[in-house]
This record gives sequence, structure tokens and C-alpha cells, in this order.
Amino acid sequence: MLTALRTFRDRLAKEKFAAGEAYETSGRVVDDGLGRAVKTDWLRRRSYEPVWRA
Repeated sequence: MLTALRTFRDRLAKEKFAAGEAYETSGRVVDDGLGRAVKTDWLRRRSYEPVWRA
């Protein structure tokens, strides 16, 4: 679990760096890569993608 959280933290830091000033620090757990809220339909589609590919 700790490894997964560290990996997530590192990936978030890379996204934040890549976005530069466009990144909005919102504190959200799930965001669109720029720190903004995601729409629920986008999140639902993303969560079903592995099932559709199977």
C-alpha cells in the first residue's frame, strides 16, 4: 500500500511539473491532469475501460 501511495505521489508531481503554471492545486484525489475536477461520465468511462478491453 505504501508503495502504491508513493508511486501515485510521484506521478502527481510529474503531472504538476509538466503542466507548469496551468496546474491548479485543488487537493482533489481524482483530477483531469491539470488539477481540475473531472466530470463523472469521464471517470465512469475510464473505470470501465479495462472491462471493455477484456
